[in-house]
Amino acid sequence: MPIVRDRYDGIAILLGGDCIQKNVEFAQSVVARLRPAVIIILITIVREVRSLFNVFVYGTLKPGEINYFRYCAGKTCQERLAYAWGKLYALCLGYPGMAEGTERIQGVILTFEDEGVLEQLDQLESYSPSRPAHENEYQRREIIVYDGSGKPLDKAWTYIMSDQNIRRFKGVWLPSGCWSSYDSQRGEF
Repeated sequence: MPIVRDRYDGIAILLGGDCIQKNVEFAQSVVARLRPAVIIILITIVREVRSLFNVFVYGTLKPGEINYFRYCAGKTCQERLAYAWGKLYALCLGYPGMAEGTERIQGVILTFEDEGVLEQLDQLESYSPSRPAHENEYQRREIIVYDGSGKPLDKAWTYIMSDQNIRRFKGVWLPSGCWSSYDSQRGEF
């Protein structure tokens, strides 16, 4: 199981197979007696009560990329490596676009609690649910995301670009399914 970092009410949880730690002594003694599956169920319950939502990011919103710091840093309560099915392109604008497809796209699931973040991400991605689809740069869709072994992890919002916009922005297919600003700046895809 990959290491997952959750933050709920200021208590950091580190989950990784049998490695479970909390920074509160009482919680540590209770959690030490629970199996990882029980902890995952408890985290799921907390998510439902707190109305948490996921966003699958594959470009400038990934940790370490430029828009992560402005829109996501300090606002996530969980970040997990994941992949989705689609087709990834490097655009002439200096960021990627994901289209519908059957290839593995590498990214990160960001979990948020504040729904205001989703509105900010919509603005960044030039998406408005009230606009006709052809006027949006991306469409926001809910998809299933997977872990490295192919097991479904969760549902997440993501931003999909139409084939028309991929052509308009001179998309170059990325067969690796992975985009980084470092490669984009060097002109390597």
